[in-house]
Amino acid sequence: MLCLVGFVCPAGAQVVNFWPFFVGEGADGGARAFGQDFERWTAAGPIAFHETVNGLDARGIRPLNVRFEDPVSGHVRGHILYPLFNYRIEPGFFNWNLFHLLTYKQASEPGISEF
Repeated sequence: MLCLVGFVCPAGAQVVNFWPFFVGEGADGGARAFGQDFERWTAAGPIAFHETVNGLDARGIRPLNVRFEDPVSGHVRGHILYPLFNYRIEPGFFNWNLFHLLTYKQASEPGISEF
C-alpha cells in the first residue's frame, strides 16, 4: 500500500511478488532467478533467499545453510545448521569448526595445518 503512495519504493524499482512462493526486488542485481537479475529474492516465504548488497552475496536455505561471499576478495563464510558447522574460505586459507569446539585450519602451503 505504501508503495502505491510512493513512500517506500524508489522510482524505477522492480518488484515481482508471488508471495509466499517467490518475491524478487530490485533490478539488475547479482541475484538471478527465473531468468532475471534481482538485488534480492526470497522463495517459500523467507526460507530460501539470495541477496546482493554492495557486491556481497548472501544466499541459503534457512535454517539449514547460509553462505556469505565476497566475489572481489574471494572470502566465503558459511554455516550449516548454525552453530553445528561453520566454515570460512579465504585466498590461501581454509577453516571449519563443529560447535566452535572442534576446529580445523589449513593454509595453502603444504605441511601447514592445525587440527
